[in-house]
Amino acid sequence: MIQWLHVTFFDKFTHSHIFKFSHFQILNSHIFKFSIHTFSNSQFTHFQILNSHIFKFSIHTFSNSQFTHFQILTFTHFTIPRNQYICQPNSHTMAFINSFEKEGNYLFKHRGQFPVILFLLAIPVVYFTGTNNFSVLTQDVIKWVAIALSVLGFIIRAISIGTTPKGTSGRNTKDGQVAESLNTTGIYSIVRHPLYLGNYFMWIGIVLFTFNFEFVVIITLAFWLYYERIMFAEERFLERKFGDAYMEWANRTPAFIPCLKKFKKNVVPFSPVSVLRREYSGVLATVVGFVFIDDLRRYFNYHTFEVYTTWHYALVVVLIIVLILRSLKHFTPVLKEEGRS
Repeated sequence: MIQWLHVTFFDKFTHSHIFKFSHFQILNSHIFKFSIHTFSNSQFTHFQILNSHIFKFSIHTFSNSQFTHFQILTFTHFTIPRNQYICQPNSHTMAFINSFEKEGNYLFKHRGQFPVILFLLAIPVVYFTGTNNFSVLTQDVIKWVAIALSVLGFIIRAISIGTTPKGTSGRNTKDGQVAESLNTTGIYSIVRHPLYLGNYFMWIGIVLFTFNFEFVVIITLAFWLYYERIMFAEERFLERKFGDAYMEWANRTPAFIPCLKKFKKNVVPFSPVSVLRREYSGVLATVVGFVFIDDLRRYFNYHTFEVYTTWHYALVVVLIIVLILRSLKHFTPVLKEEGRS
C-alpha cells in the first residue's frame, strides 16, 4: 500500500514507470501534478484521491493502465487534458465527471433563475428576522456594509467586462460556452472566474441586507454548490478548446479567491463604454433587490407601504439611466466599440 499525506507541492514524477499497487492513496494534498507517462501500463486495485486541491493529470499519465476501483473525493480543481481518459469511458470516474459537466451546462443556461429563487427565499427570512435585537447604529452599519459588498461586486464585474476584448473567454452566451481566445491578463491573471466572484458580492450584499446572518451562510454555500458546477463545465470547455495553454494558466491562477501578486497588465485598456453597454441590467437587478427587501421589512414590521423612500428614489434614478443606456445601445451607435464584445 502506498500512501502520501499532506503533500503541498509535487511535480517531479516525470518518467515512465510500471507499477502494481493494491492500494494507492493521496490525502490532503495541495497542487499535485502527475506528468507524462508517470503510471503508464500500471495496475491499481484501489486508487484514491482525498481532500486535494488543484490536481492535474498530464498527457498519457495513465495510458494503458488498469483500475479495479478509482475514487476522487472532495477536490477543488481537477483537470484531465483533452482527448485523455484516465479510465475507460464507462467507469464511475468518467460518469461522475460527465455528470458534473452536464449539470454545469444546464445550470449555466438557467443561471438567470438564481435571483428569482433568492427573492422568494428572502420573503420568509425577512418575516422571521426581527430587528429589535439590533440598535439603530448596528442596523445602519449592516446596511452600509451590505451596500458596500454589492458595490464591490459591481466594481469587480466592471473591471472584468471593461478590460475584456472580443472573442475571449471572459463572457459566454445563454446558448452555451463561447471563446475564440483565452483571456489570461488583467483581472483574469489573479482569478479565473472574476464575473462569478462579482456576482457573489453583488448578491450577498442583498442577502446581508435581510439582517439574517444564517441566511448569508446558507446562500454562500448554495452559491458555491451552484456555481461550482458552472465553473467546472466552463473549465472543461476551455481545457478542450485551448489545451496546454489553458492548463498552464489554470495551474497558476486561483479559481475564486484572487491572488494579487500574480497580476499581469491588461492587453487592452479599460473601457467604461463596455461597462455602460453591458452592465446596466445587473445594476438594476441589484437595486431592485435592495428595494424589495426594504419594502418587505417595512411591511412586516409596520404593516405599511411607503412610496417616498430613499430606495424608491434610487430605483427611479436607476430606471431612467437604464432606459437611456438601453436606447443608446439598440438605436444608436454611441455605445458601439470595435474589438469589444
